Amino acid sequence: MLEWVRQLYDIEDRAHDWSVDARRELRAGEANPILGKIEAYLAELAPRALPKSSLAKAVTYARNQWEALRRYTDDDRLTIDNNVSERTLTSGPLGQWRSVVHGHLCLGACCVPFCSQSSTGTTFRELSGRTARRRQVS
Repeated sequence: MLEWVRQLYDIEDRAHDWSVDARRELRAGEANPILGKIEAYLAELAPRALPKSSLAKAVTYARNQWEALRRYTDDDRLTIDNNVSERTLTSGPLGQWRSVVHGHLCLGACCVPFCSQSSTGTTFRELSGRTARRRQVS
């Protein structure tokens, strides 16, 4: 799952300075198939997770938000995550509320695409890089 999410971010990195049409084509050709794999994996995982477990809650949340997640592939004004919005909300009472909500939404690895920053401000890309390095060292 983390590898698929890393691939989605790699696609976005490549397309960052591209034209709107080129970015849309790249997302359609490369991101949509990866999102399809993630969706199929979530569908396979859902019946196997214990109903009240954190994993089941994360899978249910991800599947319920699936249409919103895929929307960025069709609308070039959108990005894969909401880092800019989250940075804006980190000051004042909204920032404090964000950290509470963040702890609730990120119940498992299935929610990684929806949670763009950890409470320490670490981005997903940094977290996935650390995980990959740990696997290589072990």
